[in-house]
Amino acid sequence: MTAVLSLVSPRHLYLAKQAAQIIGLLVLAKIGLTLLSGFYAFFLRGGKKLTKYGKWAIVTGATDGIGKATALELARKGMNIVLISRTQSKLDEVATEITTKYNTVSVKTVSV
Repeated sequence: MTAVLSLVSPRHLYLAKQAAQIIGLLVLAKIGLTLLSGFYAFFLRGGKKLTKYGKWAIVTGATDGIGKATALELARKGMNIVLISRTQSKLDEVATEITTKYNTVSVKTVSV
């Protein structure tokens, strides 16, 4: 290795070192930009306007938990909702809750 290095002039070694540093800096900049764009996409960017995909949303398991929260959030954003669940009485309760909070939203229920 030292024999090879003795054949190369110090000027060429300096230029090779500078080129390696520039390439490393460019690679780090690319990685940094990729991380920043991912952070922006997942945490800072606003949500999509769902009504451009249609006026109605179907929510399954809409009487409890995540399904109910999803139905309420979609209604808050102005979407009409089709609620699907197993118990008609619970569906009616959630439908009443949605229509009293958001009176411009239409709600339909389907029990399966």
